[in-house]
Amino acid sequence: MLCIFFIGIVSTSYANNLNDEDIINLNDIDIIDEKNAVHTAVKLSEQNYVKKNTNTNNINSSNSKNSKNTVPNAWKAAGEPTKLSQSQILSASKRINTYVTKNEKFPNFVTIAGYKFSMPEYMYLLSKTIHSKYNKKTNKITIKYNIKNPAKPSGVNIKGKLTNKQYYTIATNVIKFIDKNKQVPNFVTSKLGKMQYQTVLFTLNKAVYSSAIKSGKLPNSLSVNVAKTHSMNKLPPTYSRSSSKTGTTILPSSPPVSGLSLAIIKDASVRVNAFIKQNNALPNYVEINGKQYSMPKFLYLISTAIVNINKKSTANINDINVLTPVQPSGASINGTLSKANYLDLASRVSNFIIKNKQAPNFASSTIGNIQYQTLVSEFSKILEYEKINKKLPDRVTINVKSTDSINNPSNSNTNSNTNSNTGNPSTVLNDRYNGEILSSFLIATTNCQVTNPVIQTLAFDITKNSKTGKEKATAIFNWMKQNIGYSFYYNTAKGAVGTYNARSGNCVDQSHLSIALYRAVGLPARYVSGTCTFTSGSTYGHVWAQVLVDNVWTVSDTTSTRNSLGVVNNWNPYTYIIKHGKIAEIFF
Repeated sequence: MLCIFFIGIVSTSYANNLNDEDIINLNDIDIIDEKNAVHTAVKLSEQNYVKKNTNTNNINSSNSKNSKNTVPNAWKAAGEPTKLSQSQILSASKRINTYVTKNEKFPNFVTIAGYKFSMPEYMYLLSKTIHSKYNKKTNKITIKYNIKNPAKPSGVNIKGKLTNKQYYTIATNVIKFIDKNKQVPNFVTSKLGKMQYQTVLFTLNKAVYSSAIKSGKLPNSLSVNVAKTHSMNKLPPTYSRSSSKTGTTILPSSPPVSGLSLAIIKDASVRVNAFIKQNNALPNYVEINGKQYSMPKFLYLISTAIVNINKKSTANINDINVLTPVQPSGASINGTLSKANYLDLASRVSNFIIKNKQAPNFASSTIGNIQYQTLVSEFSKILEYEKINKKLPDRVTINVKSTDSINNPSNSNTNSNTNSNTGNPSTVLNDRYNGEILSSFLIATTNCQVTNPVIQTLAFDITKNSKTGKEKATAIFNWMKQNIGYSFYYNTAKGAVGTYNARSGNCVDQSHLSIALYRAVGLPARYVSGTCTFTSGSTYGHVWAQVLVDNVWTVSDTTSTRNSLGVVNNWNPYTYIIKHGKIAEIFF
């Protein structure tokens, strides 16, 4: 597990700055809300299987209708909005936070309400939002256009803490500086040193991002650990508004493009295919550009995309309403479809959905009736192949039984109205036992002190009234949930025994203790680590356990009181990414 930002080397700074005598601090914000918190933070290198990757050049959103008001401001283009709601800016802060976490730099611009805003303009919006929230005002934020980039950003390594009054003072001084100079400062002087422009921007965004995930409330404090040499400070955003010859009128942004591009659909196909490979089942939905698309709707998109690619059409595909199939059915399929065969199949599926506004139960082919779920799977594979090889495959070989999990209605999640966090016991987080050798999942390992007398005694006391493996596992899970509190820190700090003694731990240490207790009573248990999207909307690294009960590797995540044995409700079980596998021991 890695922290996102690192300390670098101290440097000198330049003029054109803000002076502030308050202590200036920043935060790698992971807001902790007792046991319903986000967990171990990591630098993100991947996205969720069914979550759309962020564009690497900019961040886009269409959160509201464009305002048609005019602004008494020489730099505003005709038709651009005069104000934005605080909620629009809070929403943008989430996207900026995700982008910076992934790319370790700021985007050149952010699109809000269909219009592009440079990072200096966005910095002003952030500062005004903090100013209003601190003063308990819900007013819309007036936009200031055409703010200049800093002349020569500079600063030093920054590490420390600040109160909300202190970062409010930063925001207030930034507003005053921009109002006076029509330019953002190179740095802000503080008792911790000179905070470079990008570091200040990061600070302000983190404060607003924290508000966005905490029901609009500004955080009481922030902490910062940003090096002068961090890539965020080395790569300043450069976007600025294009001016007319007179230098007074700004060209408006292009209107949003309707429909989904082939590239976006192909990207989603890769994520869906990865999910199917891991879980042998369809996800409930795939998220594209922040919107959830059910699998019936996705089948329409991918079948139409295959047809369009063959026709060499690059037109976007519009979203349509699609109902789930009435009763998916089909034959066991073991054969090969030629290119002509699967193109005909895709065309018929697309046309069927357009005509009936519903996904088919199956589609006939030269190798048998192909069930709905298999259609989604195979079309996703075709588009992934096309994405990688820049051409459609010459043939497609399908080998699937009608009884396989992918086609089993109880496991295939065909109900588009199903909530991905309902906690169905057949969740994809629970795996069937496949004959794995269990000896390594029963012994003591690093930080999992199974043979320690404290662990042995505790495990016996918890399960003394339990007879079956399920009863033992449930008793241990419930004891953990009721007696071990959640605390935030990175990686392993206490181990199983230390977590018991402290009566608290992060997700890693809670997993150490859970697994040690399971193993102590003869229940095989293993670690799972992944990147998870929590109900807060944020994506973080996380560790949990699986315990073998009745031939099922059953999820055990004790970090939230909303969870139960076999069920997770505080993060999305359909969009996680495995990071280190399902293993007997972890080393962080």
